[in-house]
Amino acid sequence: MGRIKQRVSKLITASVRDNMDVPHTFPGTDSSSHGSDKKILLIAPPFFGYHRAIIDALTQMGAEVDYIDDRPSASKRFKILSRVNMRLVEPEISKHFKHCESILSQQEYDMVLVVGGMSYCFTRDQTESLRRRAGAATFVLYLWDALANCQRIGDSLNVFDRAATFDPNDAQSHSELSYLPLFFTADCEAIAPPDQNTFVYDACFVGSVHQVSKFLKVDSMLNSLEENGANVFRYYYMPSRLVALERKILHKEYRGSTFSYRSLSRQQLMDVYAKSKTLVDSPQQNQSGLTIRTIEAVGSNRKVVTSNPSIAHHDFYAFGNAAIVKDGEMPEIDFVRRIPAVIPMNIRQRYSIDSWLSQLICDISRSSRGI
Repeated sequence: MGRIKQRVSKLITASVRDNMDVPHTFPGTDSSSHGSDKKILLIAPPFFGYHRAIIDALTQMGAEVDYIDDRPSASKRFKILSRVNMRLVEPEISKHFKHCESILSQQEYDMVLVVGGMSYCFTRDQTESLRRRAGAATFVLYLWDALANCQRIGDSLNVFDRAATFDPNDAQSHSELSYLPLFFTADCEAIAPPDQNTFVYDACFVGSVHQVSKFLKVDSMLNSLEENGANVFRYYYMPSRLVALERKILHKEYRGSTFSYRSLSRQQLMDVYAKSKTLVDSPQQNQSGLTIRTIEAVGSNRKVVTSNPSIAHHDFYAFGNAAIVKDGEMPEIDFVRRIPAVIPMNIRQRYSIDSWLSQLICDISRSSRGI
């Protein structure tokens, strides 16, 4: 086990090293080029607006972008049934697959970029068919979910020309995958630095809590902080009232908590970050990758408390803005209350969406496969 951890640590270090000074334009273009010949099809879930951030960043880099949801429907019915088993919604998936085939038949793309994981609904045969329809286009995959939490995409890894994951353990165990952490968007950088800010909250959590193990860790950490006098902001998101009711019936720990059924707007989220010294985080079950909340803490110069030990292998950890909480432990109140340190810009920029895209679509072939 110790040797495996060492290899994962080396993989993370190598990936961060390779993500230095990557170009922010496409190969064959320069900073003044409009890149109108670079046409990309993005297939991704509409997850809290991050697909729009990717589209905007690609456009600024000189690409023309078309977008398709990776699911045929965002309805509650589809989400519930597909989580149980994708086969329960196979007719809808088949119809959506034909729609994607039609688009690929009508347009010529330089690249097809698939981002997601858990919500990816196509079988290997369907993915191979899309790959053929794409013709000469480069077929690229980025996973922001652990493979253990995905039903279908794991069968299709070698269909893609390039593939990367946010999860270092998956990158270690699957030779098709390179490790690449998630990203923060430009609005995180716009938040006032710690030494120019008047904070309202010592700690905050904004996120989904339908996974029981994640909720129990986050809720216990926030309760402990409040008991020690910290000012805490919490926003527990549930996908539906039905899911919240089911959790309250089956798990007494959910009872008495307040849940929200609409996600905060991006501006509302940034306002919370701006007022908070510390972001509280806990990864999903079976996940070793850093959450986007953790990376947004880096981008906004905020501290993070997390139960994910892999954070210690990243370069920004050395600046003292991250604390690891092991199972059964609680965050230290002194850490949560102190003002965050300012992480140097050259370190933060390695986790920006521009750097993420540059490495993913331009330079991933030179990253750390097989380490």
